[in-house]
Amino acid sequence: MDNQLIQEAVNKALPRALKYTETINNLFGALSFTLALGSVSTEAPQFYAWLSFVFIFSLWFSVFDPYRKSLNLLKVMRYEEISRWKMLKRSKPFMIGWTFLGAVALGVLDKNGFSSSFIGLIERTIS
Repeated sequence: MDNQLIQEAVNKALPRALKYTETINNLFGALSFTLALGSVSTEAPQFYAWLSFVFIFSLWFSVFDPYRKSLNLLKVMRYEEISRWKMLKRSKPFMIGWTFLGAVALGVLDKNGFSSSFIGLIERTIS
């Protein structure tokens, strides 16, 4: 493939890949964090956190589809800007929201803070 064609493909695909990172941060990071806060304040936080994960996954697949071709093209070309590590570093708000929702879903956090079963597990591990 001609270098000019490759560069044109990268120039078209890279802005879409970076827009994907912005989308997951702004939409999914904020949504995950908000749903975690809502879930943790209920009487059944784990149930509502898992329900939130199902909703987020279904939304993610519908939002992700337009970016798929651009991301796959850059991955095949092994373009450094979309390496897993760089994408993770750009996705801090998403990772924070996702981790918070995961902590609620796994029972690590409840409306009183760290759950007593989690603290007991930590204490048994340390002892």
